[in-house]
Amino acid sequence: MKDFSFSFKSSIVAILRQFKWIFIAQFLIAIFWAIDMSLRPYLVKKIVDKIILIPSLQVFSSLIPIIILYIFTSIIIVASFRLYDWIIFCFQPVVKKHISTVLVQHMIKHSPSFYHNHFSGSVANKINDITNSVPSIINIIIDRLFSSTLALLIAIYTVWSVNIKFAIGLTIWIVVFLFFSITMAYKAKHLSDKAAEVRSTIAGHIIDIFTNIVNVCFFAKMDYEHKRLCSMYEKSIKAEQAKGWFLIKIHTFQEGSFIIFQSICFWWLMLGISNQTNTSGDFALILILNISIINCLHNISHEIGEFSTSIGNLTQGLRIVTTPLEIKDIPGAKDIKVNQGEIVFENVKFYYYKNKPLFENICLKIPSGQKVGLVGYSGSGKSTFVNLILRVFDLKEGRIIIDNQDIKEISQVSLRRAIGIISQDPLLFHRTVAENIRYGKEDALDEEIIKIAKQAHAHNFICKLVQSYNTLLGERGVKLSGGERQRIAIARILLKNPPILILDEATSHLDSITESMIQKSLLDLMKEKTTIVIAHRLSTLLEMDRILVFDKGKIVQDGTHKHLITVEGLYKKLWDTQLDGFLPFQKKL
Repeated sequence: MKDFSFSFKSSIVAILRQFKWIFIAQFLIAIFWAIDMSLRPYLVKKIVDKIILIPSLQVFSSLIPIIILYIFTSIIIVASFRLYDWIIFCFQPVVKKHISTVLVQHMIKHSPSFYHNHFSGSVANKINDITNSVPSIINIIIDRLFSSTLALLIAIYTVWSVNIKFAIGLTIWIVVFLFFSITMAYKAKHLSDKAAEVRSTIAGHIIDIFTNIVNVCFFAKMDYEHKRLCSMYEKSIKAEQAKGWFLIKIHTFQEGSFIIFQSICFWWLMLGISNQTNTSGDFALILILNISIINCLHNISHEIGEFSTSIGNLTQGLRIVTTPLEIKDIPGAKDIKVNQGEIVFENVKFYYYKNKPLFENICLKIPSGQKVGLVGYSGSGKSTFVNLILRVFDLKEGRIIIDNQDIKEISQVSLRRAIGIISQDPLLFHRTVAENIRYGKEDALDEEIIKIAKQAHAHNFICKLVQSYNTLLGERGVKLSGGERQRIAIARILLKNPPILILDEATSHLDSITESMIQKSLLDLMKEKTTIVIAHRLSTLLEMDRILVFDKGKIVQDGTHKHLITVEGLYKKLWDTQLDGFLPFQKKL
């Protein structure tokens, strides 16, 4: 966490530095506003004093200069506020964009296992919290806390000109206000932090419901999900109310203390008028300035709550985005160069739990261009085997070498570019058909995509879609059948054309006729490529050069199909007992 925290802070500073003139402009506007809070009331004092003292015939000649100054000041303030609005709507979205892209760029480096333990919706929500919180905190500091504090300091100096006791009284009130506010800030932050966490959990849960809407419908769990969501909202309500009541107490004290101070000011002014130590202009100055200070007080009171909320959101978000990467490239990691596609396991040891090792001292060589099938019960280690090649997990001991290159010493991006994988349940983006296929090769032309789709036997059904290749597929490709999604995924890999292939029951969702056609395309794709095929339907392995049989994390048999069915062992048992070409089920490890 420490490394990325530093990197994140450095990135934010670098982003903000790009807009330093914008922030300087915001500071200048804040200074103008702080000065204006006392300047125009002071000009009103001068106008009132002059009106009382000058003869009626000299009103215009005496007042026009000071009124012009008052109007000019108003124009400057209005212009500065409009400049502030321009800054906000022009540059704040740009700042948010930079922050968001930095965070997303980091989060997509996490391994898939990270997202097995975190709601993807919750992660997205926390990125949004940070993206919105950083500009909000900056604006609160500059536009509210800095400007309000400066305005109060100038106000103290201004009332000093009336009488020092007003300045002393205002100073005492400010000290009490700040002491109380700072003292209460930690608890307010804690309550905001708790409320933000509950909100994030609810957002992730709602996304999880919609993501699994088919399960919700088919299991008739609408009422169950409704009750569960209501229960979660009860926690949210309690957290929000606890924060709200606490802020009400803070605001009540702050405003009450100011009303007391304002009453004292009125008493002092009345005494001053009766003793002729204060003028009518002084009365007007203190009255208008008090109204401005009340507004300033409301700003500070409100912004303390907003500031604590933003800090809470930022803190919660950082707990996720500063999570260290499980799989890291070594410094100076090079890109892999795959010429042959030979894969070697050297004394590989791996476990998910220390007291339950899965692989121990696996030694294996898959020669260049060999087609290897992986067979075994569910949980026997087949998927883990290919995940280790993809560096979804790092080894505990040993090495995996591809063309004499240790995969720990090469970049993950280049490794995965060299490997094509078609999973049993392919996931598609909520994008067009063409965009999903083009994911295998970003610069592919439309003609190339159509050619590849035909090879994958997907062109015909694509042409029947509402907008053909421009049809949006919905979240995870829900608008297509399982077999159609599989063919899009196969087309994507055909377009990528990597030197190493991993097929995880790639034709399991296809009907027999389409499967036989696509098998030919896949066999053509496998030519001169190292290929690993995970199979539950053993009939799909007849074309394999070699079959590895897994059982409880061990490779118990290694040979061709023809050889393995002639010897007693797990493979022959599976072949003899399979039902409709599928393996029987056995409880996972």
